[in-house]
Amino acid sequence: MPARTLTHNGMTQTISAWAKHTGQSPQLLYWRLSQGWTIERTLTTPARKHTSRPTRSAIFETEFHKLVCTIDGALRIYRKRVGSLALEELDRGATKMFPRSRCDRSTPAA
Repeated sequence: MPARTLTHNGMTQTISAWAKHTGQSPQLLYWRLSQGWTIERTLTTPARKHTSRPTRSAIFETEFHKLVCTIDGALRIYRKRVGSLALEELDRGATKMFPRSRCDRSTPAA
């Protein structure tokens, strides 16, 4: 079966050639013609641009990454502050929290 040809502006080409010429897919051109579009409208109307929505996993990964970065930053600040406080306590001689060893429960408290 010979390929279907279309004539537009004095040029006669197959639908595949027109698809390459217009930058559209042959399926789109066939669909438009089957829907009753004129040859001129079929070849001159640009294809719609489909905006791609991010997938659910991409959104989750992005939000998870933001959360991890936020927690990581908070932990860094916490460690920095706690580390500096621990060094200050070492410098001034921190008092013992427990007067006797917590592990040795056999001896009575003084």
